[in-house]
Amino acid sequence: ARNLKRRLTSFKVVKVMEGSEPEEMQTLMGDKSLYLSLLKIPDPVSYTPRLFHLSSSSGWFVASEEIHMSKPDSEDTPDAFPFIQENIYDAVQPTLFLLDAHCDIYVWMGWWPQQKNKLLQEKNAFSGTAQSHWARDKKLALQTALNYAEACKRSTRPKVYVVNAGTEPIEFTNLFPSWNENKDVQDIVSKGTSCQPIRIPAEKELAKYTRKTYTVEELRKRPEEVDQKCLETYLSDKDFVALFKMSRDEFSKLLSWKKVNMKKQVDLF
Repeated sequence: ARNLKRRLTSFKVVKVMEGSEPEEMQTLMGDKSLYLSLLKIPDPVSYTPRLFHLSSSSGWFVASEEIHMSKPDSEDTPDAFPFIQENIYDAVQPTLFLLDAHCDIYVWMGWWPQQKNKLLQEKNAFSGTAQSHWARDKKLALQTALNYAEACKRSTRPKVYVVNAGTEPIEFTNLFPSWNENKDVQDIVSKGTSCQPIRIPAEKELAKYTRKTYTVEELRKRPEEVDQKCLETYLSDKDFVALFKMSRDEFSKLLSWKKVNMKKQVDLF
């Protein structure tokens, strides 16, 4: 303790601007990827992030802005960290949020909570209707975020990204005053595999939900973005005839029970 006190009495404070750190300071700081630099942000950091909850629980797809309790008295006073991780993680899952960080806009996608009861877990995981609703809401969230970015009157159009619960990248987590990794959510999302933090361009993600045609092999894997009740509608005309030995028009005239049996035979039900 005496040695520590003696050492602390002979130090000086040196102000160093980011990007101009001397070599010895860079060595002490270690891995720069552990923090997010603001040097490349085109606009001054003088804004308060905004958070919107996106939901269709009311029957309409609605974006409701979350009001933070620490809102400054003056709108001219920015608040860098108005929200905490619990704002999105404590919401009823699965759900969606839009986070406006001025230069970047994020669509945060939640997770399907696991049921302790095995029967309920299977019902929750494989419900075609629920999965279709979730896929539809994701598509609407992406379209909403892209339209929001287009309507923003800023010097540079914000980039829109998708981040998934459990795999949030540092660019997203640094928008909160603190962040704790949730191992339970990571296990649900990864399903036992290794998942790296990533942010996906919204345009690329939206392309999945606007795709019209899939191969038979792809549809048999039950991609979440397709309507599970009518997988056959995503086949090309050529694949449809090859699989069912009839045209779409002929198939549409069959009785419902016969359509179901035919789809079961080719593993598309």
